[in-house]
Amino acid sequence: MIDQVMKNGLAGQIVRYAISGAGITLFYSIVYLVCLEGFEIAPLIANSFSFLLSVGLRYVIHSRWSFKGHGSRDTVARNTIRFLRRGEVVELASV
Repeated sequence: MIDQVMKNGLAGQIVRYAISGAGITLFYSIVYLVCLEGFEIAPLIANSFSFLLSVGLRYVIHSRWSFKGHGSRDTVARNTIRFLRRGEVVELASV
């Protein structure tokens, strides 16, 4: 049953998005804690570093797995530019 949901268009994308989002949030938290506790980096710098790494990871995971096959008519460069222009400007402005 899970295999059917994962292969089913929109429903599969939603499930993959939720799974990858939880994993990326965990990754962000671990990087932040390691920077903060392990390397004794200032909280603002640790947060910024964790944010940048998780944004990169998020782009890779969402483009290659969460939304696999969606937007395949465009080139990788065009998708990357679109991602940076739309999503990350908003995210960076909120930091």
